[in-house]
Amino acid sequence: MKVSVRIHSEWIQIPCKEGATVSFLGEEAIGRYQRLRNFEFHGDKIQDIRRARGGVVLDPLDLVADVLDDNDFITVSLSSDVEKMPIIPEELKFLLDPLPNSFQPSDEFIFLDGSSLFIEDVHKLGKGAYKIKLTREAEENIMKSRALIEKILNENKVVYGITTGFGNFARTNIEKSKLEELQCNLIRSHAAGVGKPLSPERTRMLLALRINVLAKGYFNRSLQTMSKLIDAFNASCLSYVPEQGSVGASGDLAPLSHLALGLMGEGKMWSPSTGWGDATEVLAANGLTPMTLLAKEGICLINGTQLITSLGAEAVDRAETIARQADVIAALTLEVLKGTSRAFDSDIVFAERGEIISAGNFHGEYPAKALDYLAIGVHELASMSERRIERLVNPALSELPAFLVKDGGLNSGFMLAHCTAASLVSENKVLCHPSSVDSISTSAAQEDHVSMGCFAARKALQVVENVEHVLAIELLAACQAIEFLRPLKTTVPLEEVYNTVRSVVRPLDKDRFMSPDIESATKLLRENKIWSAVRHHIDYYHEPLELETRVFSPTAVMVGENQREPPKTSPQGSSKRKRNDSVNE
Repeated sequence: MKVSVRIHSEWIQIPCKEGATVSFLGEEAIGRYQRLRNFEFHGDKIQDIRRARGGVVLDPLDLVADVLDDNDFITVSLSSDVEKMPIIPEELKFLLDPLPNSFQPSDEFIFLDGSSLFIEDVHKLGKGAYKIKLTREAEENIMKSRALIEKILNENKVVYGITTGFGNFARTNIEKSKLEELQCNLIRSHAAGVGKPLSPERTRMLLALRINVLAKGYFNRSLQTMSKLIDAFNASCLSYVPEQGSVGASGDLAPLSHLALGLMGEGKMWSPSTGWGDATEVLAANGLTPMTLLAKEGICLINGTQLITSLGAEAVDRAETIARQADVIAALTLEVLKGTSRAFDSDIVFAERGEIISAGNFHGEYPAKALDYLAIGVHELASMSERRIERLVNPALSELPAFLVKDGGLNSGFMLAHCTAASLVSENKVLCHPSSVDSISTSAAQEDHVSMGCFAARKALQVVENVEHVLAIELLAACQAIEFLRPLKTTVPLEEVYNTVRSVVRPLDKDRFMSPDIESATKLLRENKIWSAVRHHIDYYHEPLELETRVFSPTAVMVGENQREPPKTSPQGSSKRKRNDSVNE
């Protein structure tokens, strides 16, 4: 039989004859290490020998065949290791912890296609209940997608993320010979997370979800690289992924970069057979090699929300589990308190029986939570609007006059209007704190759990009002920006929006009292007139139309020239969809 022995940071495979002891493995590993590395241990003694999985201490006198399996892994600790051991930060102490013994690899496979994975499956993948294979359709989609990338490379086209830098370096072209280095550099530079690492179970979920989304075939990965990801998952070779560092904007960039880094053979990695170690060594111990990245493959690995989704899936699964049991526990408590279930009945008055039951369905918890979430959701409209206002008034970003006014300096234009928008957005951030999470006992403990729903409603209304003002400021700023682009015109619907605004607010030629303008624009929004100006066009443009890329902008599109005229309907034309927002439903 053979056993892999870790000494310092190296793994050494040692063949064992019949009758070999655990002590033999330690001494043989030291001797081989000294020969292979031309290094001498001066006075070092073996402190202990442990099984890599579980960290169980082995008796040096035991026979290898009695306590270890063929191709098993052990670690040898020397006296110098203990003496030189540094102070370990709290977030790295997991490296010294015993390894999980609960992990049991499965031979059952789940086929992924990117579209049919359920929360329950994700949870089981994390526990090691399944290994992964791709469906044939997924493999074909991946190959077709990769073929397109190769075509782009062969035609020397300039495409973001493939032949250019990233983010602010989007206009920097990269030499063809350095495209693979570009992808590796992206992973290394973005692996900047901090904090405690994800557990092996959560890292498995993270990797499984990334494989699943790549299986859709939209991400231009090669089938060879996908196979590397799947092989690593099936062997449970799991990268060191810190919990903190993602803002969730362009996906979970930092965590997914750490995930990819280990698969590239860099950083730390864990497997059931080896425990924690250098990624290259852990991969090698499991018969795997580091993955190499082709053009586009680095950005494919890290643009996604799989950390959010994996942790969220676990939260949903555990929340559903505890919610069911909460009802059972509540029933037990009501039983011992000699309570009654009649208070929970939906009906209150039974006229045919002449019976009235006091129910508790008037509780405001449900609308309170809905209104708290409404405030959080609608606040985002203002948050994004304020950022667009910044781009309008900032000449470095818009190439328009500063603060959208002539004679800047003499005139301040939209300077303070933008400040007003910013202040309202910050105010909303405070107002979005949910009131329904609070409760205080009232009425001599008769109302011992309350919803604070009225405050939730008041806050939601205030947030909506603030959002109206922020969007009104953006509307005025956008219309003012058009003045500097004349005689150019925008689309027919947006020209109608411009005319609607100009019917109540004139262009800003020089500084004037701005509050009345903001109120006038806000009134247009409250009266739904901006929507009315474009509604019949939007109903029409909802139909799919061929889009043509504008030469002067990589992101802008315009409708093809073979358009039909939109139908002649009133701005208040009826919508095709039935409204379903009745407060009684």
